[in-house]
Amino acid sequence: MISLVKEFEDGLPNKMKPYWETDMYAFHSAEWWKNLWEKTDLVKVQLAKNIEESRELWVKSNCDNELLMADEEEILTFVMMLAKRK
Repeated sequence: MISLVKEFEDGLPNKMKPYWETDMYAFHSAEWWKNLWEKTDLVKVQLAKNIEESRELWVKSNCDNELLMADEEEILTFVMMLAKRK
């Protein structure tokens, strides 16, 4: 899933603002997703990590490359998660 390497500490970076859409505020870090899933007490998260080649995958997908190029801090990533139902 599209995620963030870390949560925005000082708000959305200015260079990304022209390309950011409201539904993108659902992008969060792997740790954020892990905490959310485990709060439900329905699953035990076994893996929550950034995919190392995320930028390359994003470029190959031809998906919102303007946003990716505006991401100078390299905050955007893809996260891999695996959970087991309790």
